[in-house]
Amino acid sequence: MKQKDIVSSVMHLSRVLRRRSYDDTPQKKGRHGQFRILRHLLNTPGMTASELAELLDIRAASVSEVTKRLEADGLIEKRQIESDKRKQGLHLTETGHQRIEDSRQVRKKEKEIIETILNEEERETFINLCEKLTKGLQKGVDA
Repeated sequence: MKQKDIVSSVMHLSRVLRRRSYDDTPQKKGRHGQFRILRHLLNTPGMTASELAELLDIRAASVSEVTKRLEADGLIEKRQIESDKRKQGLHLTETGHQRIEDSRQVRKKEKEIIETILNEEERETFINLCEKLTKGLQKGVDA
């Protein structure tokens, strides 16, 4: 019997979930990084691109590239910050809010499917193992 590789299994599960999310999203547009930015702007409207870059620990140029795409897609808009006219805050548009809601509905559906596959004890064990792996791998990166 071939030994299963845990990293390959985790990566495959991640791809399946990502593909399902994309296939179930009505607009069939967007990437994970874009949704991260949209979610942060939902919780903290008016953030600047540099604040987003610092919060997400990514390069300012990357944030600029993604926000230009989001703005072109009509998901966010830039508004001048009253206290500092040189800066622009980023805000979700109504379309951006709808995209977040669509994403929430897809995640809810995925959760319901997973709950039919794994019983409560299996889900709890899986969550604990994922958290343990995440913490351990982060320590390895941070060390």
